[in-house]
Amino acid sequence: MDFTTKRWISLFAALVSAVIIGIVYSWSVYVNPLAAKYGWTVAEISLAYAINICATGLVPLLTDRLRARLNLRSYCLIGAFIYGGGLTLCGFIQGSILEVYLYFGVLVGGGIGFIYLSVAPYVVRLFPERRGLAAGLFTASYGLGAFFWSPLARTIISRAGEVDHAFIYLGLSFTVALIISTRFLHDIPPGWQPASSRAVSAAQRAEVPDRSPGEVLSGPLFYVVLSMLTLGMVSGSMILSLGGPILEDALGYTPEKASVVVGFFAVSSTLGRFVWGAVSDWIGRVAVVVTLGALTCLVMAILAHGPGDGLFLACLLIAPMCYGAYASTVGPIAIETFGARYFVVNYNLFFFAFGLAALIGPQVVAAVIASSGGYRNAFLAGIAFASLSVALAAAFKFMRPVPEQGRQEESKIGTAALAAEAEE
Repeated sequence: MDFTTKRWISLFAALVSAVIIGIVYSWSVYVNPLAAKYGWTVAEISLAYAINICATGLVPLLTDRLRARLNLRSYCLIGAFIYGGGLTLCGFIQGSILEVYLYFGVLVGGGIGFIYLSVAPYVVRLFPERRGLAAGLFTASYGLGAFFWSPLARTIISRAGEVDHAFIYLGLSFTVALIISTRFLHDIPPGWQPASSRAVSAAQRAEVPDRSPGEVLSGPLFYVVLSMLTLGMVSGSMILSLGGPILEDALGYTPEKASVVVGFFAVSSTLGRFVWGAVSDWIGRVAVVVTLGALTCLVMAILAHGPGDGLFLACLLIAPMCYGAYASTVGPIAIETFGARYFVVNYNLFFFAFGLAALIGPQVVAAVIASSGGYRNAFLAGIAFASLSVALAAAFKFMRPVPEQGRQEESKIGTAALAAEAEE
């Protein structure tokens, strides 16, 4: 079977794997049950979410040499056991919050890092002619996980009467599912390209020089882009990490009802990743980031003024959509700014935007609750973060390495997506 055909099987396997590891965005479902059982504060439990995201970004950098020695399937298999094992161990916590940080934060996050941060750039390379769409599909599948796992976890907790059972059942099931799905991630043959992408790749190689991770970290452009993405995602991170408690406290929802809505946060994030990933192929990455920043400011402003329940819920759903949309731009921005040769490692560097957003967002909410008992100031802070993201997007537009000659060469290729991307 020709790899151009086989890549569709690999894409499907990648999307299934992404759904399975997408449990992190359902973390808010576990916050109140853990607090009730062990007496921990929301801030203490929320830190596990931030540690998880940070571990996801850090582990691939520490295991880069291992990844170079193994094929993608073997590397992801290691991640499957770490991810599933960490989630299962969360069901055997003896009462220390440090156990949560180790099991869910380090192990589950590290397992996600093995799989997500190797498969995400792999998917982009599978479809070089539609990078934004490919990245959007993969990140959408990752975000969709919470739609399934939030209500399932809540159902298990309600019926079993213990949060431990949800961790154990899901941990064991996910391990088996990942072992199967990752078997179909076929390595990309050296030098392979679909016929439709050859002109695209030639133009991009002409306009964007390859930069090693050391070169990326030594210049200001990386930090501008990292800050732009981080600040843009902070508001969505607030909602995704603490959506359950926000719904219970602000709207009086029961835990069961809140878990269903949290599942729809995942749907919203999924649509944002898929739709805006495709749109970014058309209007450009910078235009998407600016639009998302403006929309986030509007949503946070409405939430801060305490609208009615319907509008409040609608705005809560839009915030994860913006978060997902930002996520779909990370891969394309990384490869189009710093080249394809070191894309996998450079993508891992950019992933720290997720970790930083996860660290800032929940802690801002927890601090506001501790000081004022409400969420208004957290939403106002979200406006400031999103506004700074827009300002940094303007700086990025002028700093990125896209020579005018490269733009003119791309415009001759004849595809509307390329022309739109070149005119960013």
